[in-house]
Amino acid sequence: MGKWLDRARAFDDAGDDRVVRVDSPPNDPIAPNDPLPPDLVLGLRSLEKMSAPRAAMGWGGLWRQVVADALWLAGSGYAAQALALGWKPLHLFGAVDDPMSDARPGLAVWLNGSRKLVLLDDAALAPQGDIRRVFNVRPPAGAVLLWELGQ
Repeated sequence: MGKWLDRARAFDDAGDDRVVRVDSPPNDPIAPNDPLPPDLVLGLRSLEKMSAPRAAMGWGGLWRQVVADALWLAGSGYAAQALALGWKPLHLFGAVDDPMSDARPGLAVWLNGSRKLVLLDDAALAPQGDIRRVFNVRPPAGAVLLWELGQ
């Protein structure tokens, strides 16, 4: 439990260089000078134009929010920071194509509109009122990138 309390304190620890804070939305969802790999930028650009794939139909009206969160991760610099910390693209932009899969969706699916986030090498923390939700980076086996859903 102490480990999570230490991570929660990261919200108040401005000196921790493992922590990335982003509280405001970017002007351009994917900045032209973004240090993301070209294949991720192409995927995110295609995601901007995609309608909800069949695999996401069970998500209800959440598809547009997931897309907005994925673009925010890229445009805010969060995605580049996470990749630099060792996260894989599927940790950020992964989704489950098969409802029977044990795969864990990525951060973009988990965010649900949250714009206050602390990023660590193996987790992300997001405050929601008095509660701090925790996203643990786990092996993404079985997940696909959002823009590959239904392919």
